[in-house]
Amino acid sequence: MNAPRLSAILDERSDDSDDEEEASCEVPEFFPVIIRVAELARVVERHRASQSLLKAVAEEDFAHLFFKAEMKKSAPALMQAMQARRLLFVFDGIDEGGSLRGEIEDYIVHLAETDHRVVATSRPEGYAPSKFLEAFLQLRLVPLDGEMQRQLIRNVIGDQMDSTKEIEDGVHHFRELATNPLVLTIVCHEYAHQMKNKGPVNLSQ
Repeated sequence: MNAPRLSAILDERSDDSDDEEEASCEVPEFFPVIIRVAELARVVERHRASQSLLKAVAEEDFAHLFFKAEMKKSAPALMQAMQARRLLFVFDGIDEGGSLRGEIEDYIVHLAETDHRVVATSRPEGYAPSKFLEAFLQLRLVPLDGEMQRQLIRNVIGDQMDSTKEIEDGVHHFRELATNPLVLTIVCHEYAHQMKNKGPVNLSQ
């Protein structure tokens, strides 16, 4: 994320300009920020190791620590946007929080309860669902059935019937893996890439 650009947008929004149409032109309502929980845990652990635990805990805000450590140039603008409730937090992999998982869960819930926009992901067995009952809508991803696979293929490569059928025939050989949306999306993009370069299409790779 470009810190000067984000700062400029925030300044523009805070301006009392009479030209409302110009001020609102193409300004996103929220800025998405992806925070991988495994990296966040390492940042917090390093912070605590660098000073006394009491002082570290008293001063720390997990998002602020992450911005300063991993997104240094953008950190001031990100913290300003956070204060204005203009960030969309995406915490990826709660189950990878290690010994800090419980604290990170509490922090994520606190953000949601204080009017921040938050999305969090985890393996089903890797988080405490009871903590998220009130502040979050919990969704579970299910394996793709045959019709879902066909729809995903069409969404990625379009309505080229020959290509769609060829991919469907190809994924038959690894049907169990193709129930995973990410795997099937990668297969579709690889197929499209090979077709674009007019090379032989080998989905088994």
